[in-house]
Amino acid sequence: VNITTLVGSPFNDECLFLGTEDGGIYKVLLSDLGKNNGKITLDLENNGFLPTIQKHFNGNYLKENKSNEQQYNKTIFHNGYITGLSMESNGLLLSGSVDWTVKLWDTKDNKQLDMIDLQKPILSVNWITDNSNKNLFEDKYICYAVTWNTIYIIQWFINETYDAEEDKKDRKHFHRKQSATILMKFTIDQLNLSMKEFTVCKLVIDEKVKSKVSAILILGGDSSTIEYVQVVIEPR
Repeated sequence: VNITTLVGSPFNDECLFLGTEDGGIYKVLLSDLGKNNGKITLDLENNGFLPTIQKHFNGNYLKENKSNEQQYNKTIFHNGYITGLSMESNGLLLSGSVDWTVKLWDTKDNKQLDMIDLQKPILSVNWITDNSNKNLFEDKYICYAVTWNTIYIIQWFINETYDAEEDKKDRKHFHRKQSATILMKFTIDQLNLSMKEFTVCKLVIDEKVKSKVSAILILGGDSSTIEYVQVVIEPR
């Protein structure tokens, strides 16, 4: 399986999540490398990362038989190769794919929280965080996703609860409140850029004033120039 992107776990320096060409997201442990002559061997139970699908999803995304690896990967994760993974400091994982979807995963409780279909192949996806990879919007979760001609700012609506047991009161759980929504989108035509297609985008935080964040989009594409666009993001 060819690896297309990877990201580390905020809870375990030995743990990586790999996005692959077959659309799967594989959880691997670096400590296993010594057991296999430096090669990564995929665990049949995916080292515990076998996410359940919540009831609000269409039946096409319901979990299939785990023993059917090909069907499992395509149904649970993505139907095309994965182009981007982004991890929040609290364990919320974003994945983007050429299957047009961005999906949100809870890597602690092993479940898919939500997904959004952008109707275009995704080039990359990233959380909007501070320099320490922490959420800038307190209890609101915002990311940006890039396609060949549009940049989307997406808000995810997630509730946070804690265990009632005394010894687990710091154990946070995430639940979907409502469907993710597109807060803003920027097309090449709207931005009046010289390029005709995006190939890369980096969002850099300029400043935060109350609930608003001023940011700069650094854009590269099929031209020889790098262009900059300033935007203001405010969650709902």
